[in-house]
Amino acid sequence: MTYYGTEKQQRLQRQSDEAQARIAATPGLVQAGRFFSVDNFDLIDWAFVDERLAKDGVFGFRMMPTTRIEDIRQKLGSDYRVDVWNVCRRTARWQSPLAPQSALPTYPMG
Repeated sequence: MTYYGTEKQQRLQRQSDEAQARIAATPGLVQAGRFFSVDNFDLIDWAFVDERLAKDGVFGFRMMPTTRIEDIRQKLGSDYRVDVWNVCRRTARWQSPLAPQSALPTYPMG
């Protein structure tokens, strides 16, 4: 396989490819492209997160509820930055004019 990007990006991509069996066998662990990520950090050993951060400098927390973000910040401490964004923002532009209002899913804003 050919990898692109900086030397670090290529190393991370190769590592992700080589870890597919482990990712598939580990509940909560997901591949985020070039780095490891979790979609439920209660299912993984936090020592794994520490190990990956020390080695890779990056780790993902995918689709975490807003109520859990502070838990993640506390576990990481002040040594790491936590970037967040809202991926489920419902706007009037998004809503289909054909769907009755009651049929639309409701997402917490935040």
